Amino acid sequence: MEAPLNFEVVDKRRRQQRMVRPAWALRHINTLILQGVALAGQHALDGAGAGYGKADVQDEVALHAPSIRPLRAPPEPHTVPRWGDRRAIGIGLLGGSFNPAHAGHLHIARVAMRRLRLAQIWLLVSPGNPLKDGAGMAPFADRLASASAIADGRRIVATGIERQLGTQFTRDTLRVLHTSFPRAKFVWLMGADNLEQIPRWHGWMELARETQIAVLPRPTYNHRALSGQAARRWHRWRIQPHGAAALAAQPAPRWLFLAARENALSATKLRERQKTVPGDTK
Repeated sequence: MEAPLNFEVVDKRRRQQRMVRPAWALRHINTLILQGVALAGQHALDGAGAGYGKADVQDEVALHAPSIRPLRAPPEPHTVPRWGDRRAIGIGLLGGSFNPAHAGHLHIARVAMRRLRLAQIWLLVSPGNPLKDGAGMAPFADRLASASAIADGRRIVATGIERQLGTQFTRDTLRVLHTSFPRAKFVWLMGADNLEQIPRWHGWMELARETQIAVLPRPTYNHRALSGQAARRWHRWRIQPHGAAALAAQPAPRWLFLAARENALSATKLRERQKTVPGDTK
C-alpha cells in the first residue's frame, strides 16, 4: 500500500497560506484519498477545528484524488464489518482470550505481518474459551479494551466479531469469515503452545484443511509441539519457512513453523505478577 501523501509538500497553495490542519483532518484526508473516493460521510467532518472545515477537506480530496489509484484499503480504525466485504488482501488472525493482551501478542502480530507479507492482523478476542476455566477471566469488554490498547487500529485491529457472530469454536468462526470475506486470504496465527494442544480443539483437522496456518515459537514448547500429534498428522501439508511470504496466497491446507525471536511473556505470568504486587488485595 502506498504511503499517505505529505500534504505540506504537495499542496503548495495550502502551505503558502500556512493553514494548520487539525489531526482529524489529516487523518481523514489521507484515508479518503488513498481509497480514491470523495467523502465517506458527514462523520468524517465531525469535530472540525477553527479555520479548517468541510470545504477545506473537499478541496484537498478533489485536488489530489484524481491522480491516486483506487486501493482496496482496510476499513476505518477498529471496525471489522460483521457482514463482510470483498477486500482482496492477506489477513492474519490471532485469536485468544487476551486476558490481558500484552507485548507477546504484539510481537507475534508484527513478526507475522512482516514475514508473511500480510496487510492486516486481526486480534480476535474470544468471548469465552471452552478449554479454559472461567475463574479469573476478565469481562469481555475489558479484554477487548486490552487488545485495542496494543493495536494501532489500522494494520493491527482488535475485534469482537466472534461474539457478534455467536460462534463458539475457532473452526466455525473461520468458516463464517471465509464466507463473509470471500476474497480475503486468511492465515491463522498461533504459538507453539497451541500447536501442541490443538488436538483438543473442536474440528481441528477441518480447521487445518480449510485455512493456512503459521506457527510461531514459544519458549519450552517448540520441540514438543513439532513432534506432537498435530505436527505429525499435518506433516504432508507443512512447507518450509522460505515460502512464508507466499503462504497467504496458497490454497489450504498449508502450514509452517516460522522461526523467529521468542517472547516469553504470557497473560498467565502477568496475572500472577499482579497478584504479588504489594498492596494488591485481588
